[in-house]
Amino acid sequence: MYPASQRSKQLEITDDFSITRKSKHNETSDQKDNSWNWFKIQHDGWHLPATKEAHDWCGSWAYRGCLNVSGHAHIEGFKGKGFLKTFQKSCYRADCELCWEKWLARESNKSTRRIETYEAQAQTKVKHIIISVPHWLHYQSKKELSKTARKVLKDLGCVGGAMVFHPFRKKKIADRWDWYYSPHFSSK
Repeated sequence: MYPASQRSKQLEITDDFSITRKSKHNETSDQKDNSWNWFKIQHDGWHLPATKEAHDWCGSWAYRGCLNVSGHAHIEGFKGKGFLKTFQKSCYRADCELCWEKWLARESNKSTRRIETYEAQAQTKVKHIIISVPHWLHYQSKKELSKTARKVLKDLGCVGGAMVFHPFRKKKIADRWDWYYSPHFSSK
């Protein structure tokens, strides 16, 4: 397993038969940019990321550090030097049109660390399980669906894991993505 902060690469063969690398990050952005209803799809308060305006400070650059040059005189290699680090401000909200990718990376890294820790402690590999909700239960709330999904996992003999709710799926229509409500859980 690789850290989620490292973008995975996929080979893409272009029209002129040259091979380029395409990242999952670019794939997600392409889905957003080439969707019929990315900004409109919603169900019971759920919607896709990057659908709200950013704060006025999102994406702006700032700095932090230590300019106490005389305070570093006793540290070898730092005599007469200060320290300054630039960074980009982020609200880390899934809704933010600018910061959603940072939110996604942060949440993915958190999940990856938890899964890797479990694998190391349990001395076993995790399995990826997808639990699709039948259409006749689509009226239930996320809370009710989660309860049912946990029961299904328990009946399958799962002893623990991470479960992520995905309210939407996509299908391709005329070179554009169309999102529709189809709740499912991805579990590891």
